[in-house]
Amino acid sequence: MLWDKMIQFINNILFGILLILSISILIIIIQSLFDGSITILLTKEGVKEMILFWEKYNELLTSWFLITTLFIANRRLTSYIEDYHKRTALEEAKAVGEIRKLLDYNEDNFKIHTALELGNEYKFPIEENKKMIKWYRYLGTIELIGIMLRQGIISDDVFNNQFAYRIKNIRSCKPLMKHIEKESLYWTELQELISRVECGANNS
Repeated sequence: MLWDKMIQFINNILFGILLILSISILIIIIQSLFDGSITILLTKEGVKEMILFWEKYNELLTSWFLITTLFIANRRLTSYIEDYHKRTALEEAKAVGEIRKLLDYNEDNFKIHTALELGNEYKFPIEENKKMIKWYRYLGTIELIGIMLRQGIISDDVFNNQFAYRIKNIRSCKPLMKHIEKESLYWTELQELISRVECGANNS
């Protein structure tokens, strides 16, 4: 995702700047120890000497502390985003699993899907009867996919890979589409899914 790449890019820049500042400070310390301009003494005089010595490098130290703070904050943000993606992926996997159970392990839904897959249009009941209820349940389950997609529970990629072909099968069944158009007020989610698949087909 663009946001993730941006965060990583900022993190790399901060790390580079922090590395350069840290090396600069290290060089100053080593050079000062060798030429005797600074001595490390654990006394009041030694502490005062250290403070006086580093005063002229105040901007460098301020920059180091600022970049370090930003780097740590950015790393925490990166960690939070990674955890969020993991949680989202887990929730998505669970949602897809539950929908597939309803579609694949329910005998009526499986039979309807198979009929649509094979293009058996005559399987769709023309008149209102008990068989129509089974189709309503199947279409209602398909509409759950639309709700999950709209709420961001499943992604566009997962929808396209796992469920789009079922929508195409529905769209190919003329008697069923005639019914959906006739009862359009009751099948709004389903119609949105069909429109989404049609737009995807036109853009491909």
